[in-house]
Amino acid sequence: MKNGDGKHEGMRIMKARDLDARVAENVMHLRVVAMDWPCGYHPDGSGYEATHFPSAEHGAADGELGSWYTDRGPVHVPEHGIWPPEARKGNFGSYAWVEPVPFYSTSITDAWEVVAHFRSQPFHVRCNFMEALGDLLRERFESQGSSGKRIDPFWEFMLRANTPEAICKAALAAASASPDSG
Repeated sequence: MKNGDGKHEGMRIMKARDLDARVAENVMHLRVVAMDWPCGYHPDGSGYEATHFPSAEHGAADGELGSWYTDRGPVHVPEHGIWPPEARKGNFGSYAWVEPVPFYSTSITDAWEVVAHFRSQPFHVRCNFMEALGDLLRERFESQGSSGKRIDPFWEFMLRANTPEAICKAALAAASASPDSG
């Protein structure tokens, strides 16, 4: 699973939200339906959300999207969601019930959901995940010149900052090696 054997080469240059979407679909089995959907942090502090009114070309009135939908990112359909967008009564455009794909590759909280998912898998699937994660993290240590020495604080910070991404890459490697995961 090391970089030298080519198994992680394709994932090395993947953008964070693309990686999140792949993990959502291939590991967490979420139904990702769009990669470029209006999302943003709600001004009342309730969190990051996706608009239910897709865009003006889908019939949303000016200003209806809300000024906080400043990002565009991947979304999935929750268990009782609505997709594709449905026409609303009257002249109100269309409506969809979608949620943003979690930030698996940049948030340790979201990445830990992936770890929890693998903890519930059969033993051989968990082993594939842990082996891939160990290889990726070992690669990070070796790239900064550590061979059992104490890690300097900068690299310790960098390792912590990159752990969610490593979890995602390991999860994709394990999921592809174990078709029965899930």
